[in-house]
Amino acid sequence: MRFANTAVVIAVLVSLTLPCASAIAADPHSENYNYPLAQTAAEDKFIEIADKSCNLAMKNGFVMTEAGYSTIFPAQPKGATPSRLAQPGAFVTLDATGKNVIRYYDYVPSLCEPTDLNRQVPLLKAGMKTTEHRLTKLTSTKFAWFSHHGSSDLNKTIFNLSKGLITGWSLWNGSTFKIQYGPLSQEQQATYDQISGH
Repeated sequence: MRFANTAVVIAVLVSLTLPCASAIAADPHSENYNYPLAQTAAEDKFIEIADKSCNLAMKNGFVMTEAGYSTIFPAQPKGATPSRLAQPGAFVTLDATGKNVIRYYDYVPSLCEPTDLNRQVPLLKAGMKTTEHRLTKLTSTKFAWFSHHGSSDLNKTIFNLSKGLITGWSLWNGSTFKIQYGPLSQEQQATYDQISGH
């Protein structure tokens, strides 16, 4: 009987010192990645590059070009979030002749999408797919980023990198963009101020 009691005591002590199965279960963020959105080390590194690119663009302003159009985004106020870039008046678009055209982008420019999604992670309830994404490394300077854009589908954006920054991207609909980081030239700033009324 004494042996049986000893066995019970040992079993209880072992159960107290070992973590339960749920605690051992894999945590997608057990690697302590720098960005909550990241699920792998590769994603963490890519989001770091995207975040650096977005912050630089917002701090200094940037010009986004695509097939015959140039869109000027001025430097953003300190503390502004990427969603501000999608607001009316946050940019002006010129055609190839320099004429102002109404071309409304109601979404955050792609180079800031990972940063914007990363900010949303702590705000979402479990099971929500708003920040669902996937990353595929194509080459050392080209990545395919899959994310939602108003539907249940994961749409592909191809990002091009150079010297640790995003230099351009191609969307699933065939649109291709390049970015010129600021500071804006005096002419670019004056054009934005004149057209936007700032």
